[in-house]
Amino acid sequence: MPDFFDGAEVLVGVSGNRPDLVASNQAANAVNRNFRFAINDARLTFRQITLSYPDDEDGNLKKLFDGGNFQGAFLYQSWPTFLTSCIVASFAGTIMKIVISGNQGTVTKLIDGNEPTFRHCWMAQGFEYLFIQNGLQPCIIWDGVNPARRADTTKGEMPVGSVMAFNQGYMVVVSADGLNQIAISNQVYSTQPQGSRAD
Repeated sequence: MPDFFDGAEVLVGVSGNRPDLVASNQAANAVNRNFRFAINDARLTFRQITLSYPDDEDGNLKKLFDGGNFQGAFLYQSWPTFLTSCIVASFAGTIMKIVISGNQGTVTKLIDGNEPTFRHCWMAQGFEYLFIQNGLQPCIIWDGVNPARRADTTKGEMPVGSVMAFNQGYMVVVSADGLNQIAISNQVYSTQPQGSRAD
């Protein structure tokens, strides 16, 4: 199974040395280079993307995108893969979906109502589900197709938290109350009640 990580395990930077004196797994210097999966490649180019806001009748969505408190963004990978991947971003408590095609981007609102003054939100994807937390309000859940909604904690759905991670079908969330509590979900699509297991 391949390793997925940002950065290089074997490339060692040796800035300042003569390029002909460094080993093949070292770099004397690097400008506008990208080192991912231990491959030295040119940095991706910057492109000017023209954005449109098709459902923004009053112009408020564009105002938030242009000048609202930016709280975080996430690349949502479509699941299943025939759907369209997109960027999901939070501006002043409003969660937006940005679909890019060529040099055009379409911005639409997924959901609003998160605290607009917080400086950060956390996002994690587990299969088709994207989870968005701000540490105060119930988690936002989006499946890439249906309208985004709030988690129902009375039914044992995702608790309020901060940092999240998804691995081996389990979602892990850390509390945001300073008590450093960790909640681990049942395995996705499990029919077992929470806290139980099949022997």
